[in-house]
Amino acid sequence: INMFEFIENIPQIPEELLLYDIDQITKNQNKFGYKEAYVTYSTYDVSPELYDFLNPYFNGNIQIRYQIIRNQLPIHIDAHAKDISHVFNYALLLGGENVKTRWWKMPKEKQLAFLPNIHHDICMGDDQDEDQLLQEVIIPLKQWHKLRIDVPHDISKLNSPRIGITLWQTT
Repeated sequence: INMFEFIENIPQIPEELLLYDIDQITKNQNKFGYKEAYVTYSTYDVSPELYDFLNPYFNGNIQIRYQIIRNQLPIHIDAHAKDISHVFNYALLLGGENVKTRWWKMPKEKQLAFLPNIHHDICMGDDQDEDQLLQEVIIPLKQWHKLRIDVPHDISKLNSPRIGITLWQTT
C-alpha cells in the first residue's frame, strides 16, 4: 500500500492567498472537534478566495483547512478516516529539519483515533521498534501530496509549529 504520493495536476497556491502567521490563522474558530488535542493540533477554515482557487481541481464536496501542529503527535488514525482513506496536503512550514511523516503497523487497541470518550493507549513513534515502521517520508514544502490517514501514522519531532493546508472530499 502506498501511503504517500505527489499530486502533479494541482498547481501551487499563489502566495497572496496564503497565511503563515499563526495568530492570523487562529482568529477563526478551531474546527477540530477534540478539545484535549487543541494545544497540539488544530484546524481552521481557509479564505473563500483560497477555497475558490482549489475547488475546480476536485470532484464533489471538499473541506479545506489550515492545519497547525504545535507539538509531537501520538501515532493515530485521523478521526474522519471512517469515511475517507486519504487527504491532500500542502506544507507551508515544516516544523523543523528532516521532520518525517511515518506510518506504523500497530495492534488495534493501540490505534488511537481522536474521538471523544474513547480511551486508547497513547503510543509515540519514537518509542516504537523499527520493525513496526511501514513507511516514512520527508514531505517537501509547497508540493501537493496525498496521504493515507486510515493507517496509523505520526510525524517525528518538531522544533517549531508545522503549518499546512489539508483538503479532503466529503460525500
